[in-house]
Amino acid sequence: MEDEKIEKNREEKKENNEPAPASACRFEKRSLCFWVVASGGFFAVAVILAGALYLTAGGKLPFRPKNNPISVVNRPGESGAEMNGLVRRLIDGVYVEEGEENHFPLAVVIDNHPDARPAAGLAKANLVIEAPAEGASTRFLAFFADGSEIAEIGPVRSARPYFLDWTKEFSAAFFHCGGSPAALARIVSENINAVNEFYNGHIFWRSAKRGAPHNVMISAANMREHQEKKGNTAGSFLSWLHKDDSPIADSGTSTPIAIPDFGARWEYDSAENDYARFQNGRGARDAGGAEIRAKNVAFIFTSMKVLDELLRLEITTIGEGRALVCLDGACREGSWQKKNASARTRFYDAGGDETLFNAGPTWIEVVKNESVIEY
Repeated sequence: MEDEKIEKNREEKKENNEPAPASACRFEKRSLCFWVVASGGFFAVAVILAGALYLTAGGKLPFRPKNNPISVVNRPGESGAEMNGLVRRLIDGVYVEEGEENHFPLAVVIDNHPDARPAAGLAKANLVIEAPAEGASTRFLAFFADGSEIAEIGPVRSARPYFLDWTKEFSAAFFHCGGSPAALARIVSENINAVNEFYNGHIFWRSAKRGAPHNVMISAANMREHQEKKGNTAGSFLSWLHKDDSPIADSGTSTPIAIPDFGARWEYDSAENDYARFQNGRGARDAGGAEIRAKNVAFIFTSMKVLDELLRLEITTIGEGRALVCLDGACREGSWQKKNASARTRFYDAGGDETLFNAGPTWIEVVKNESVIEY
């Protein structure tokens, strides 16, 4: 492919700087206060203002109405544990100390070609979007926004237009190595905060343990330092709705979720109330040996078409379509919606209520409309 040829022929890179975004929000629902009428013909008036957060109690309300898709900070569910001022992290809903909930998001295109496996740092991503690339392989758009120290992430691969649309949902920094002509043109014309290895070689490196073009690596520290110099320390995006884990079924049985197009499947673990990934029949692990696991696995069914002789794809990311969301050991049919390139992709059940995801890592699998997912 053209970007791989460029990588092999290029010996020197120039350094360059790119643009940036701003701040985030959250929501609390207030209950209405009312007049209390005293008996015996005498009336006493009391106005009581309550900041009651009306969300899940023990995960018993898994969805919110479609016409009110807002960002929410949930309080503890049925456990009743005192959270002592903890708040939900915007990227994945995990409870953290106040001030740690809104790290600037970093998005990296990671290779999933068989020669690139195992990927480094993938098990520590807060959100991963897997989509087809040219040929039969896929690539991951991995988001890191929890402040973790991750020494090695990659192999970093090239940009495609659909990755840009998902990155713009978070006003995130986009780290990549080259790209298709259409993607590179959009980065310039839309002033996207993109960091290309070709011109920023000082923050990337080539691993001697891997063969080109599957050897471009980066670290979380290098990405953060690069963005901090631009003043990008806080995120600027609306979170999904999150909840505490639902009670786990005693049976512990759940049919694996198979993705034939990707040679992958997810198996439910009732003890952890999460899903373990398998690739080509084997448990998937990252380069550090950590299992690839997710609290939620969601599917976007959408249209795709081949654009050119290099088999580059056009993938529809904006609009709406069929979705499948799997959490707590069960999968629900529904829909996805993304109003424009900068809007969050939202998921809804068959009745139009927005999904409440479990706190923790989420994987989104982007598949063709005609794909058959076994579950």
